Amino acid sequence: MTIVICLIEATVELTAKDGAAKLVEGGTDATSRPLAKLKPRHYSGTAKSLIKYRAIDTSSLGTLDTADSKNNFELEEFGSEHEAINSEVLLKHHSDLVTENLSLPSLPAVAMRVCELINNADVDVDKLARTTNTDPAIAADLIRAANSPPYRGQSPIDQCDNAVVRLGPQTSRQLVSSFAVNELFNSDSPLLEKRTGELWRHSTEIAAISYVIASKTKTLAPEQPPLLVGILHDIGALPLLTYSQNVAELADDPAALEAFLVKNLGRIGTVILEKWDFPRSLVCAIESCDDWLRGTEDPSDYADVVIIAQLHSFIGTDSMPDIPPMDELPAFRKLAGNGLSPNLSVEIIHKAKQEIEQVRELLSS
Repeated sequence: MTIVICLIEATVELTAKDGAAKLVEGGTDATSRPLAKLKPRHYSGTAKSLIKYRAIDTSSLGTLDTADSKNNFELEEFGSEHEAINSEVLLKHHSDLVTENLSLPSLPAVAMRVCELINNADVDVDKLARTTNTDPAIAADLIRAANSPPYRGQSPIDQCDNAVVRLGPQTSRQLVSSFAVNELFNSDSPLLEKRTGELWRHSTEIAAISYVIASKTKTLAPEQPPLLVGILHDIGALPLLTYSQNVAELADDPAALEAFLVKNLGRIGTVILEKWDFPRSLVCAIESCDDWLRGTEDPSDYADVVIIAQLHSFIGTDSMPDIPPMDELPAFRKLAGNGLSPNLSVEIIHKAKQEIEQVRELLSS
């Protein structure tokens, strides 16, 4: 498969190895041809404004429908925190995604089957337990969860079917998916092992805080997906980190790598969850949970919970983002029923510190 990049709109500057440069304008005769057809590439490309381009498999040129916008991607203007990213790297990455050359993680089989069962309104508890038991490690984790402080009953449980009954189908689904996703954060690469470990610890923290926020604000039931959205909110980082190891401009430049992750996390996360056939509400939450200023027109949802959970996780650290005060964030305003204020929100999280740690331990074990 050979992919060429054709410009649809805006301006790209092409710079040759000898330093000679030329501008290619969208809508001109030059855009009827690929930006750089020869291999190895003789030019590096720099976007001069918001651009739209088409990645084309040359084998399909004879049947290409120009009205089909499937392979069009609008890229943000390069600048500020994104100026460290080489434009050609971004174009290559999007081309690999379009042509399915980007390796995306697969949800472990037991979690996939459990999700399929839960999507069936007539889910049978015994069948759900039998499916979970096909992965003894995850079954043991589910039993442990049913006996953990957040879910503990009057008597201990030692059978998976009893665990499913105590937890309920939706919570069982969240936990089975979370335990299964944990496996994806284990890397065989020494270069990635430390980074993926940090990523998993951050994800469990956000999941735990999201769980507490949902339970304390009463805006969303805690047994619903806030726990799972927290676990999955950075799932797009896994294939991006793997991809970056083979791109010198990213592997050797921490600033460029961070900008690359920030720019692509939401897009790749949604692609992964769509591949896993997760509910649309969950996919939209992953797509929006890093949008600090997302609008107030819609009711509060899972993305709002994760946005505020992330903000709480940054308090007292060097990672505090440059955003408006908490009470000016649309997500907080939507969750701020019953007189909730920033100080009260911080107090709630402080008082729930033990509960948060218990949920983190449950997800991390």
